[in-house]
Amino acid sequence: MMQTIKRFWLNLSVGILGLIVGFVNLLRWFDNNSLTKELIIGITCLSLGSVWIIYVLVKNKNDKKSNS
Repeated sequence: MMQTIKRFWLNLSVGILGLIVGFVNLLRWFDNNSLTKELIIGITCLSLGSVWIIYVLVKNKNDKKSNS
């Protein structure tokens, strides 16, 4: 049980970290409009981070349902 809780928080923190990295890169792109590398990295990290958090939350909800 403790392992599952640790895995949940680890997965959630990875998703939040992806959102932070994406947001920071988009802020860099807003400051310097000519660099498209920051835009691509920002959009990619934000997208993957959002999808990962949704996946973790849905999986956790389904696991709790199946265990009940």
